[in-house]
Amino acid sequence: MRPVARWSVAVSADVTAFAVAWWVVQEQVRLDEGAALAVAGAVLGVVAPVVGRWAAGERRAAEPAGRAVQQGRAGRDVTIAGRDQTVIGYRRDE
Repeated sequence: MRPVARWSVAVSADVTAFAVAWWVVQEQVRLDEGAALAVAGAVLGVVAPVVGRWAAGERRAAEPAGRAVQQGRAGRDVTIAGRDQTVIGYRRDE
């Protein structure tokens, strides 16, 4: 799943958790609005880090743990390109 979609799901889950908690505490339990907002905020404080970690989890897993080394050998005009890559032993025979 793409990061934008994962974060969209995470934000939607946060908003839904807050709204449902607020509605349950205010309408079902019959607390006043201030207490209902406080409880809904506490629920949001628990839900947000969990879904935020889930949303960022795939990106963290895809990152390499250490430094990758690549060696290439070919004929003339060899081009090796990459992000943060060091080419060792490049020479051009002429």
